[in-house]
Amino acid sequence: PCGNSGNRCLFYGSGCDTVSTANIAEAELRAPASDVTVVMVNTTRYGGCGGSRAVYAAGNASATEIAVHELGHTLGGLADEYTSSSGCGFSAGEINTSLNGVQGAWPEWIADLGSPREGAQYYERCVYRPQANCNMRALNDPFCPVCNQHWALEYFGHFRVDPTAPIESMAPPSPLVVETGVATTFSVTTRLAVGPGVTNDFTWRLQGPGDPEPVVVATATPSYEHTFSVEGAHTLTAEVVADTNFVKPAKNGSNVDVSTWNIDVVLPVPLEVSPPGAAQPLAFTDGQTLVWEDAGASGSTVFNLYRGDAALLASGDYGSCLQADIAASTATDAAAPPADTGWTYLVSGETSGGEGPLGLASSGAPRASGAACP
Repeated sequence: PCGNSGNRCLFYGSGCDTVSTANIAEAELRAPASDVTVVMVNTTRYGGCGGSRAVYAAGNASATEIAVHELGHTLGGLADEYTSSSGCGFSAGEINTSLNGVQGAWPEWIADLGSPREGAQYYERCVYRPQANCNMRALNDPFCPVCNQHWALEYFGHFRVDPTAPIESMAPPSPLVVETGVATTFSVTTRLAVGPGVTNDFTWRLQGPGDPEPVVVATATPSYEHTFSVEGAHTLTAEVVADTNFVKPAKNGSNVDVSTWNIDVVLPVPLEVSPPGAAQPLAFTDGQTLVWEDAGASGSTVFNLYRGDAALLASGDYGSCLQADIAASTATDAAAPPADTGWTYLVSGETSGGEGPLGLASSGAPRASGAACP
């Protein structure tokens, strides 16, 4: 009854104090982003309750412990583990209390904690708890491992935490193009608890062309550097598992996050083909056959041959594509320029990374054709 010393919940509303109910609702409207309302009752009389709001006796000597316990209900969804009846319980929360006396609702913890203990959720019989003591059973006891596991998953699954946790951001952005032989650093920024008593796992996996499965390439680090040697499509993932000391792998869920990079690995852009001083300069060996240095000298995969009007060379016109994707370091052109005119010939190398320069202009800038080979 309202005002009775046995009223452990110290409840506002419900016929006891309807004015306070209206006032609390108005206050909540001023804080629409709040997660939970905590009602601090100005009394030394022991008491508190969970529910849609957490209520506790703020003047009691155990006020803080009462508040923590009630938040276990209101914010964590945990059930009471203490008993007040000698009868047989018929329902349980199935998080930290259970009707299953063999493995409870926490089979993943049985090896650590042993068989469930009988007596929970107000009944001495038929309802079970994970271990002898827990904050949901008695004040001044820590939360049991099953409760801590649930707390961790609740936090990481919260709608204001989930978009940016455990992983807050990744770098560089995906997708990306990377050249072979160039070291690239990948990293994730996390929102994780730090300090003693909290452990988190990092696992990096890489899958390249022809790999049947991803391969673990690094662990225990938020960053990873890799130098790719094989061109083609690669997939790199960084998996973060938070609170691994609280959450058993069987219950992993909101505490797990993965960043994925789709990487196109290409060969470097080739150097100039047959630069000044090359062992094999670009030259005609007869009236229609052109030769130049082999692919290895410039790092090319194939070559492109350009032909232009000699009179336009000074203006920066280096011609247009005559032949593309030439596999060998030679080509033929049986055509001849009109009388009193001349043609220029330039060769570029190409790889999956792009096309190299048509040599260097007199200014030292790389030449580029205005009509590049397709």
